[in-house]
Amino acid sequence: MTRRPRWLTKSRFVLGMECPTKLFYQGKEAYANQKLDDEFLEALAGGGMQIGKLATLCDPEGIEVETLDHERALAETAELLERDEVTIFEAALAHEGLFVRADVLRKKGNRIELIEVKAKAWDKESGRIFTTRRGRGIDSKWRPYIRDVAFQTHVAERALEGHDIVPSLLLVDKTFYCPEDQVNQRFLLVEKNGRKHVELVGPIDTELARSLLVTVDVTEEVEHVRSEPVSDGPLEGRSFDQSIAMLRDHYIHDTRPEHSLENAPCRACEFRTTEMQRDRGKLDGRWECWARAFGWEEADLQEPNVFDLSGRLTSPTRSELIRSGQMKLVDLDPDMFHGPVDLLKAALQRPIVRQRLQIEAARNERTGPIFLPHGFRSHADPWEWPLHFIDFETCTPAIPLHAGMRPYETIAFQFSHHILHEDGRVEHHSEWLNPDPGVYPHFAFLRNLRQSLGESGTIFRWAPHENTVLNHIADQIERDDHGEPDAAELIEWIRQRTQRGHGKDRVFGEKNMVDQRQLAMELTFDPAIQGLTGIKRVLLSTIRHSEHLQDLYGKPVYGTAAMPSRNFEAFQWFQPTEHGIRDPYELLPPITLGPDGPDIAHLDEEFEPADQLKNGGAAMSAYLEIAAPGTTETRRANLRVALLKYCELDTLAMVMIMQDWLTRS
Repeated sequence: MTRRPRWLTKSRFVLGMECPTKLFYQGKEAYANQKLDDEFLEALAGGGMQIGKLATLCDPEGIEVETLDHERALAETAELLERDEVTIFEAALAHEGLFVRADVLRKKGNRIELIEVKAKAWDKESGRIFTTRRGRGIDSKWRPYIRDVAFQTHVAERALEGHDIVPSLLLVDKTFYCPEDQVNQRFLLVEKNGRKHVELVGPIDTELARSLLVTVDVTEEVEHVRSEPVSDGPLEGRSFDQSIAMLRDHYIHDTRPEHSLENAPCRACEFRTTEMQRDRGKLDGRWECWARAFGWEEADLQEPNVFDLSGRLTSPTRSELIRSGQMKLVDLDPDMFHGPVDLLKAALQRPIVRQRLQIEAARNERTGPIFLPHGFRSHADPWEWPLHFIDFETCTPAIPLHAGMRPYETIAFQFSHHILHEDGRVEHHSEWLNPDPGVYPHFAFLRNLRQSLGESGTIFRWAPHENTVLNHIADQIERDDHGEPDAAELIEWIRQRTQRGHGKDRVFGEKNMVDQRQLAMELTFDPAIQGLTGIKRVLLSTIRHSEHLQDLYGKPVYGTAAMPSRNFEAFQWFQPTEHGIRDPYELLPPITLGPDGPDIAHLDEEFEPADQLKNGGAAMSAYLEIAAPGTTETRRANLRVALLKYCELDTLAMVMIMQDWLTRS
């Protein structure tokens, strides 16, 4: 059987620039890859595929090369390029093992405009924003996009000699106001022959498409990237052409590159395993890298190391520690990090202090969590009972759902609200999920939230999200005249419960919400979760160590008269296993409960189905699918059930954590 040739494509090139070894792991089923779901959710919820389709509407005369076969795509593209003028979508170009599919290739004589479409916001009124503030290089947020276009330019110049190649980015104009309702809903994600693509289910005006997108010439930025040595990552110091050659050779021959890990992005590497995946035999690429680089055995790999340190390291940096051979936390001296000596009396939210705590815990083999009861009591003194816990689900679609909105404006489509009473009673007091995604939701959202919270008690949120969303809604209502009689009243209600501004200009409402995550940062520390404070991590850590919560939720009492719930019935949240306890978020129902619609779980069968609605990206995707006109009513009903349960668990998690703190204080 003839082996299909391996091509270094633009996406693989960008991945290799992050870390060359990722190319060796990419596409191999034996290795775990935590981005498999993320890529799907980004394409669906982030609007990437919708913006790609929108770009084709800007030029109705354009021709798409639809075949996925590389050789056929190259032949079709070559035939089209024989014309003097032509616009090609998904044009295929190749040269010596390098292969690209250009989103848009526009030819006019010897001039070829190479356009990369990105679902990224661009403020055309602010001018060029690709470079750093000092103008000395490409801003890190834009660097992968510019490198992508630079790679395509490199291939195009060699594949199309004698032509003038002009690289551009086609971006979303965030200053654009959508003139119509339900434009987003006309872009329907479908699957055909195993490939997902977008189909139009309603008319889109060409001028609207052109107004929503903006083409930006990036010739200058591409030239900078191609002429300057690589300034970041494991390939730092190499030229652009050397980097391409090195990545191409290793990928084509499927060989593992050897390089220093000093500048490698190991901390965020996707080729790592969860405990469940390790039990099922998946390989951990990150561990393989460390074993080869440092000669580590299995026991060494499981010890905390410098990549586990929370926050950013400045002096010394991770690179400096790796260069000096100080990889494990047990080998580090806490005094290297200039923080206070009496750590338990310090404010633990300071990154440098939390880093010292992690080192102290590793050196002293401390495994249990730290909690500061005196600090908790000082925070709790002004709180007013009952305690309210709220969580919002939101989406930020690239293509607006409603008239008058701009790209990537926030839409709050759901909330959950738990109450913890002074006598210890817990109730899931209320919830709201937009019943009609085709209607602007924010007035109904605010009215229901306001009625649910009432006027008494202290309100808690986890992280700044709810504060940011409420202020965004207030600004949105002030900007647009919706003709609602209670608009001013709702804005004032928001301002009383939020904070705005920064530093000396910060303004606090009289009933400003309390950030429970900030409390977790100040009052708690658990070496087992490496100082992280995401609610899912903190909840699992809290239940693992709290006998009170284990006793309270170790019986099927949630969703009974003793502890009312709107979506669960006689449910048991604490479930011990042979190796510990089950993550409560793993107990959520799968996103697909019935026969209708594709199941996200098929993208990575190693994930439990319940994993599919355990993050905000999945919730956003579910809501956009509910809003799509082609979704069946059965599918909508199933998605609503999953969304309601997911959001309820978020506020219940806040209650559980608070219950533990109250018991320990």
